[in-house]
Amino acid sequence: MRALSNISLPRIAQGTEYNKLQAERSNETRLNQNFRIIQGSIAEMEIIENSMDKRIESLENPAFSPGISSVSDSTDWRVVTLNTNDVFAAERSNAITLAVTTAAGSLYKGETTVTPPSVFSEITSVQVTIESASDCLFALVKDFSTSGINVRVLATASGSYSFRLHIFITGKVTA
Repeated sequence: MRALSNISLPRIAQGTEYNKLQAERSNETRLNQNFRIIQGSIAEMEIIENSMDKRIESLENPAFSPGISSVSDSTDWRVVTLNTNDVFAAERSNAITLAVTTAAGSLYKGETTVTPPSVFSEITSVQVTIESASDCLFALVKDFSTSGINVRVLATASGSYSFRLHIFITGKVTA
């Protein structure tokens, strides 16, 4: 912000008439400068305020938001459908116990299948993570379709393991 000019009061008792007029003109010039600075600052603040209002409005009403058409929760899945016919589904599976006994290099593998919700006409991607209380396990998607998601579970030792899968699916729903 710009600094305002100092206004000095003339010493009337000690000054001549000429000095008094000069001081008044100088103060008048300074007051006018201050007034212009204040007006400019107010105008700048109004521009900033207007800009902030537009930013807030754009956040509250995004121009390119697809909009949520529906959200449904079942026992296992939360399914979010957008107005663009895109679908997102997320699940935290119940506890799964799986025998991981087939050797795969220096690891052991087992496979399980998860059935996706029936809303999908097309699945474009699947992400899976694994949650195990005590064992070091890895999960990856072997393949997927609208009828099933095949998940491969890897472990460092052969055995029977208990775990939960966290699955996130993106895809399309028929219009």
